[in-house]
Amino acid sequence: TPSGAFSGADDHLMVFVVGGSGGSGTRLVAQTLQAAGCDIGAQLNASLDALDFKPILERYVPKVLAETGSC
Repeated sequence: TPSGAFSGADDHLMVFVVGGSGGSGTRLVAQTLQAAGCDIGAQLNASLDALDFKPILERYVPKVLAETGSC
């Protein structure tokens, strides 16, 4: 098992994806996963947001919000 990763009973690497909006507690979840030894990524901002996802979010979230009429 790679260092900093959880391993399941069948010895496969487990991946966790955490998402949410501002103020939803994702930073606490990220801190908890880090403290448990999980690798939460290398390119993080001060709020522990994974910056690798930024281009994807900037491309698709506005389209979803426009389509659903959400703000």
